[in-house]
Amino acid sequence: TSPINDLADYIGDKKHGKKTIPIVFGKRKTILVTMILPFLLAGIFWYDSTLLNLDYFTPISMTILASITFRVLLSVYKNRDDCKYVRSKHKKMLWLHYGVQCALLTGLI
Repeated sequence: TSPINDLADYIGDKKHGKKTIPIVFGKRKTILVTMILPFLLAGIFWYDSTLLNLDYFTPISMTILASITFRVLLSVYKNRDDCKYVRSKHKKMLWLHYGVQCALLTGLI
């Protein structure tokens, strides 16, 4: 979620010479990479769930969370120049981040 938060501060960060991920890679690439990462994480859990002694709840919930994240980030991608919109979506994405943590904990129990 941090690169999305940095995306909302793009103009100010660029003005002050900060080297955030959106400035170095660009807004478009930052969002595209952020869209792919949750699916990579879910794929790792599908592949390694038996090796890590996880039940199937974790990879299933990770896939659901990745899909929701994708939908949220798709709207951010379409409105990436609207700082207020990006910031409001970032706040909602924090709940998805907490959902990932819960899925990992419940899979390990």
